[in-house]
Amino acid sequence: MPLAFATSRLPVAVILIVLNAWVLWRQLRQRNYWRAGGLVVVIALLAGWIGLPPAVFQRLGAYVPELGLAKYAPKLWEALTYDRIVETIGIIPVVQLLFELRKKEPRAASDSEEQQNRHDMLEHLRTRLTGLLEKTINQDGEMGLGFTEVPDALIRLEALSRVPEPSTIAIPAGTPILEIFQKYQRHLLILGAPGAGKTTLLRKLARDLVERAQNGEHERIPVIFELSGWATERKPLTAWLVDELRRSYRVPPKVAEGWVSRNQILPLFDGLDEVPQTHRDTCVEAINGFRRDNGLVPVVVCCRLKDYRRVHRLGVLTQRNESVASKLDLEGAVAVQ
Repeated sequence: MPLAFATSRLPVAVILIVLNAWVLWRQLRQRNYWRAGGLVVVIALLAGWIGLPPAVFQRLGAYVPELGLAKYAPKLWEALTYDRIVETIGIIPVVQLLFELRKKEPRAASDSEEQQNRHDMLEHLRTRLTGLLEKTINQDGEMGLGFTEVPDALIRLEALSRVPEPSTIAIPAGTPILEIFQKYQRHLLILGAPGAGKTTLLRKLARDLVERAQNGEHERIPVIFELSGWATERKPLTAWLVDELRRSYRVPPKVAEGWVSRNQILPLFDGLDEVPQTHRDTCVEAINGFRRDNGLVPVVVCCRLKDYRRVHRLGVLTQRNESVASKLDLEGAVAVQ
């Protein structure tokens, strides 16, 4: 009799266990650990439903009427048994997943469209950057530019150390800008005098990163943003990035919002010196705030050396008797020689 009792519910229990195990596997892949924990309990309950003696279920089923819920839909509660409760608990996660999968049916088309948008954007950037570089490459392109590291231009943990650090460190002339970008963990400030080739270097870096992104689907899309446009409305940087993608690169609003929210854009900020001096401190703080909120997203900023020094003179009082103390929170700074 006990065996017959167990085997009568065996097919249903096995099917529910298999289905819930499949749901558990999906939740673990998606790192939904809370749901996964609940599913482990459900699977254990279903396993016990097969193996425990019938007397246990009869005793548990006897408690159902004692819940005091019979006055609400009495016919339903009269028919309710422990077996039906367990079946319902086992079915709920499966039904929930089926509804989620139904909502995600158009995903294949969506992924295809996303890939096409990415491909089109990268091709557009490659064409634009190639054209811009062809106009300047003969003037200040591959001329073996030299660089000097400027560590005191940034907020750095080393500043808290008692060990003195050299104020400038030479970088061999002709070092590729992509190599310098990688050296400083992809968070770089490029400084230089007017006409030193900062913008050309930024475009070269963008072109190299575009080529990398075209060969690797997980690489971010490098986009040059002119900071002079930020000063007009001084929006939060993420909102401004969406606006600039739409305005300057003709990216549809929903696509731009998706790229920025999912950190798929690698922002290359040009012209910090073109932000009016009254707003330059605020702009530096906005970039630092973006870095704090999106610390893994690479960031590059270009600025004239003398204008950046006006921003970050620590402890120096201006003529207005105001302390100016803003520095960019990046990993490395180089001055173009």
